[in-house]
Amino acid sequence: MISLGWAGGRAELPEGPPPTVDELRGARGDVPALPPEDTVVTRIAFGSCLGQGEPAPIFETIREREPRMMVMLGDNVYGDDKTGDPTLPMLRAAYGQLAQNPYFRSFSASVPIVPMWDDHDFGLNDAGGEFPFKAQSERIFEAFWGIGEDDPRADREGVYTSYMFGPDGQRIQLILVDTRMHRSKLQRMGWGQFWRKGRYKPTNDVHQSVLSRDQWLWLEEELNRPADLRIVVSSIQILPTRSGWEHWGQLPMERAKMINLLHRRDNLIVVSGDRHWASMYKDDFGLLEMTTTSLNRPARPTYPEKDVLQVRKPIIATNFGEIEVDWEQRVAHTRVITADGEVALSEEFAF
Repeated sequence: MISLGWAGGRAELPEGPPPTVDELRGARGDVPALPPEDTVVTRIAFGSCLGQGEPAPIFETIREREPRMMVMLGDNVYGDDKTGDPTLPMLRAAYGQLAQNPYFRSFSASVPIVPMWDDHDFGLNDAGGEFPFKAQSERIFEAFWGIGEDDPRADREGVYTSYMFGPDGQRIQLILVDTRMHRSKLQRMGWGQFWRKGRYKPTNDVHQSVLSRDQWLWLEEELNRPADLRIVVSSIQILPTRSGWEHWGQLPMERAKMINLLHRRDNLIVVSGDRHWASMYKDDFGLLEMTTTSLNRPARPTYPEKDVLQVRKPIIATNFGEIEVDWEQRVAHTRVITADGEVALSEEFAF
């Protein structure tokens, strides 16, 4: 067995050669397609931080709620690859193991999945644009998730994407931003502060970036498209700033740019993952962020921190997120739901 490290524990990978990139394409078996663009969507599930070799019965709870699709927010495998091999054998092995996870495989065969990556399925813990094998990582991501050559992601750097569903008056837009491919390297705290405050501190580097110039232009164009409700997915948190771990606030000029852009659009919800616990946040302008994670790897009980924008006390339990849209009442119900089906956190969003 090969040990694979992750934040908070260790997973085991089987011996033997990992699957090739070509073998990863189709490794999930037959999977359902996303609904046609004119479909009225009323329920979407969200989740992140999935240990690929561990039981994940929460997928049964998600399926029972009959979402029209599920967004995998990132850390969909823990494939951190420190081998120095540009073919990323550890990452490929992690995806191969996920393809055989019975809980995930059964769910993937019945509910369409929209994927985004975070650091552990990008290839290395907390890695950004400095990761030397990011192009190879993108090819692995595209192969496993069945992204074809005709998809715009196949021809650009990064896996950011968007979808639009429903007719005028019931049109929902789903935007997934890529916070890995071109993100600046984070600035570390001194060792004396590490255990008390976290690993990183905000940088004042004027050349900081989370998104590339091309992705910023793309995002603004997407937000100019007509929609009745928008959901912006970021693998890392946008609104909270108090922690010393990864979030947009470690690159404050980029965070300010993103929030200013989001404030210029009505009827917009942010969904994020990464933290291994769940909470809700809202700023003075009514921008709502739901953080939902982990699908099978909750944090230690003492881990969550408080934040001035927090409007719901964090929960530490396996959980997933859900947005259910009442098109008649023009209300989006945002919920964090535990593995046993309990609604642990909720917030109504009128649009």
